[in-house]
Amino acid sequence: MKFPLITVFVFLFGCTIFGQTAVTQPSTSPAQKMSVQEGDEFFPYFYLSEAFPLVTDEAKAKGQIEKYTRLIAKNAKNVIVAYNNRAVIYLEIGKPDLALADFEKALSLKPDDISILLNNQGYAFLNGGHLDEALTNFNKCLEIKPNDIYALSNRADLYRQINQIGLALIDINKAIDVDPKQALLLNNRGMLYLSMGNLDFSTRDLESAIEVNPKLEIAYSNLGYIYNLHGDFQKSVNTLDKAISLNPKSAMAYTNRGLSYYRLNKPNLSLSDFNRAIELDPKLARAYNNRASIYVDRKDFAAGKKDIDKAIELDPNDPYSYNTRGNVYMNIEQWNLAIADYTKALEIHPKLIMCYQSRAIAYEELGDKAKAASDRKKFMEMGGTDQNRE
Repeated sequence: MKFPLITVFVFLFGCTIFGQTAVTQPSTSPAQKMSVQEGDEFFPYFYLSEAFPLVTDEAKAKGQIEKYTRLIAKNAKNVIVAYNNRAVIYLEIGKPDLALADFEKALSLKPDDISILLNNQGYAFLNGGHLDEALTNFNKCLEIKPNDIYALSNRADLYRQINQIGLALIDINKAIDVDPKQALLLNNRGMLYLSMGNLDFSTRDLESAIEVNPKLEIAYSNLGYIYNLHGDFQKSVNTLDKAISLNPKSAMAYTNRGLSYYRLNKPNLSLSDFNRAIELDPKLARAYNNRASIYVDRKDFAAGKKDIDKAIELDPNDPYSYNTRGNVYMNIEQWNLAIADYTKALEIHPKLIMCYQSRAIAYEELGDKAKAASDRKKFMEMGGTDQNRE
């Protein structure tokens, strides 16, 4: 019995350092970061937004924290900016509590323009799961600066997280209207359209993002995924080749290319890409999930079980992983365990219709014809087509 793989895509991931001075209009290019000298009266704020991915450099981060700590100790004129920037670095290295303390201190000093601090503190709340506090901050920031593309982008991500896709789209549209040449915003809107099931609009935005910035790796990675959904698997591979050439450490690009190789019936290349993805990011659950499916195809059920257990350990709320483990149990005729996993998958994702079909087979093997018939009926009602078990 052969079961489908699943894939991953990049959506509004991470944050970045964005250069903005205290005395000029904010730059609209993340590449235009200014040099910071301790003797400067003014130096750039670091601006947080889900629109721009942050690359962690631990050695550089440590040096920056030390520099801002010295500035804070001297109580220099730019102490508010120092608190803000140190907070951003704390977030980068995974110390959100210290970051929130610095944002709070900076705000207590009553800066003339609090919009940046409100946005950045909101970002910290958002990434810590404090959605109400984050929304309050983004709303306050946008009351001060209604066209702030970074607060709009962050609020869009918040709305996405609570499944308010329409509101997310309104915010991201407004941000793009303000600055239509922000490639990452186009990328993000493309992924919103994907979540709405609009592949054509998603493709349009991702291709536009690449036109604006031909070196935007995540847009190539996402577009490769979209081409896969369109069924153009070779075009998908070619696009993901470009993503990997731009960022050879992109675990998601390797995962997506592995899926396309699988669709092209190239399991060895597919397995190689999933292996590389796991080397690059040992916590990428979907790569383990997909590799498990390769092992199942090869009837190496022990390896498949080990991988899918790892996927569920890393992401216990992913319904596709439970579906895949159910498939493993089906192949080793552990019908009750398979039923339990398909049931769990359907609890998380009630529209995952292949689980009804597979669970029906398991019920049939156990001789429970009534439950098998019920599941098969549900499968057909949801648009499935009857297929013989391989």
